[in-house]
Amino acid sequence: ASPWDRAVWSAAEALGSLRAAVTGSGDEDFDSGDAEPARTWDELLQRLRADYDRDYFLTGDVDVQLYSEDCEFSDPFAGFRGRERFVRNLRNLAGGFISAYRVTMLDFAGPPDSSPSGDSGGAGAAARAVRSRLRVVLELALPWRPVLGWVWGVTHECEAQRDEGGGSEVWRCVAHREAWGID
Repeated sequence: ASPWDRAVWSAAEALGSLRAAVTGSGDEDFDSGDAEPARTWDELLQRLRADYDRDYFLTGDVDVQLYSEDCEFSDPFAGFRGRERFVRNLRNLAGGFISAYRVTMLDFAGPPDSSPSGDSGGAGAAARAVRSRLRVVLELALPWRPVLGWVWGVTHECEAQRDEGGGSEVWRCVAHREAWGID
């Protein structure tokens, strides 16, 4: 991304944080999903799909425990590490910049070998990716109500990790890479 694109992205992030501070919205206003990380690959897939079903990227209702604390988040404009920043940005976006939206799921798929077989991935399981593609149409909360539409895709790179608390194995996303096809 160009320096201009990065500057616009940073300004939007700062405006979202300012809006949240002024309105006083907090995490209690959002559904943060399960309090525990996914214990199996299949559970991670089910919970990730549930996030899409509730349009997490527009509502801010994201299953926080699906992502590692140092997960990498990137899109065509910027990239950073850190689950807390990602969740904050999602929730700031949900708080008033969008007045209406429609989302159509085009694809949601894990690796070819993933099936609802009860496979946990097991110790030493290789990293796996989940790919999504959606058609997103939204109306911005501006006086002239512009409508934007695009195909949005995410590759979630996931792996089994040792849980910080109990030492058991859990599945989390370690990267969330977005791609946009702008109309």
